[in-house]
Amino acid sequence: MFADIARVQAYLAQAKPGTPELWERVEVEPALLRRVTLNLKEPVYVLPVIAAALAKFSGVVTALLERQLKDAPEKLDHFVLAVLGGCEQAREELLRRVRERPELPEARLQSTGEHPLRYEHRGRELLCFQGCTVMELAARLQHRELAQQLRAAGAAHSLSSAVQAGDVEWVRANASRERLNQHLLIRDGNVNAAVHSYTPLIVAVVTQDLAMVQCLLDQGASIFATRAGYPSTPINYAQVYDHDADRDYPILSALLSAYLRCCRDGTRPHGWLCLTEKCGKEDPNENHRKWWDDLNPRARNKIETADLESMMDDGSDSELPGAGTVPETEDQDLAQGPPGDLSSLSLGP
Repeated sequence: MFADIARVQAYLAQAKPGTPELWERVEVEPALLRRVTLNLKEPVYVLPVIAAALAKFSGVVTALLERQLKDAPEKLDHFVLAVLGGCEQAREELLRRVRERPELPEARLQSTGEHPLRYEHRGRELLCFQGCTVMELAARLQHRELAQQLRAAGAAHSLSSAVQAGDVEWVRANASRERLNQHLLIRDGNVNAAVHSYTPLIVAVVTQDLAMVQCLLDQGASIFATRAGYPSTPINYAQVYDHDADRDYPILSALLSAYLRCCRDGTRPHGWLCLTEKCGKEDPNENHRKWWDDLNPRARNKIETADLESMMDDGSDSELPGAGTVPETEDQDLAQGPPGDLSSLSLGP
C-alpha cells in the first residue's frame, strides 16, 4: 500500500494509462483496515483506491480516483463510489449517476460473483458490504455529507443508516420505541457487520453523536439493552468512547441522567442496584475491569455520584421492556477500545 500522497503522485506521474498495479488488488496490512476487518492478522488483498478509502487516506483516494476514472471507470460502480464517498469527486460522480438512473439507490450489493468490494478470507466475508445499498455504505463509513446528498436525491434510509448518518429528523419521524431497543439488521436477512449486534443507542454512543444519543433517549431507547451476545451496555460504551473532558463527558452524562430517571420512576431492571459494579469496578473479569480502570478520574466520579444518588431514590426495581439480556460472555472487543467509527463496529466493542 502506498505510504503517503507524495509517493502516489510521483508514481502516477510516471505510470502509463492502464498501469495494472493501480487496478489489481494489492497486499494491505490488516492494521490499516482494522476498522472493518476486526482482529484479522493476515494481509488483505484489496484495490489500492479502496484500501486508501478504508484507511482514510483522503489525499491518496483523490489521486487514485482521478486516474481510475480516466483509465478504468467501469471498475468504479455506484457501490465503490459510495465507499469512496469521503472524496468530493467520488460524491459528485455517484450523484451524477443517481440523477441519470434514479433506481440505483434501491439496488443492493450482491453477495455472489466477483466485485471489488467482496473480500473473502478462508471462507469468511471480511468487509460484509454485501446486501448494502449505497446509502447504507455511506452511513456505515461515516460519509455523512454523501448520506445527506443521497437523501436529497431520493434515496431511502433504513434505521441502521439513519442512526449511523446522524439523521435525527428521520429517526424522530420513523423509529418506534420497540424498534429502537432491538439489534440492527438490514433487510433481506443480510447483516451489516458494522452494527448487526448493536442497538441504535450503542451505535450513537460509538460514533460520539450526542444529538442522536439525546434523540434516541427521548424516543424511549433503553440504556439497559446490551450488545447481542455480550453484557456491554451504552454506558459501558460511553466509558470507552466519550473522552470529551472539556464538555464534562456529555454522552456519559446524558446516559447517567437517563439512568437516574429510571431509578426514580421504578424502571431500573433487577440486578442494577450497583451502577459502579456494572461499570466494571472491582470486576473479577479483567476485560470488564478495564472499563473502570481506564476511565479518567472525573468520569469515574460522575458514575460514583450517580450511583450514590440512585441509592437515595425510592423507585422499586422492575424489568424494563425491551432491555437486553446479560449473558456470561466476555466482552473482549469492548475492552480493547476499538476506534470510534462504524466500520469498526464490526465497526467495534
